[in-house]
Amino acid sequence: LLFGVALIAALLAGYGMASSPKISWLQTILFAAALSITLFTIMDMEYPRLGFIRMDLADRVLVDSLQGMRD
Repeated sequence: LLFGVALIAALLAGYGMASSPKISWLQTILFAAALSITLFTIMDMEYPRLGFIRMDLADRVLVDSLQGMRD
């Protein structure tokens, strides 16, 4: 689904810029930045122990629950 949305957004951006003889560098850079930030965020959330988005509190709750079950 995410790939499809990115493809449609790229097609719409390309279609909008096709009528102009000059390349709009601002639109190109903003689109590339938005796509890069989105992919980085998805990858960061995929590996919660390695990136900026951490799940340490959730891990602590799971460890405490496990310790409670063992006692």
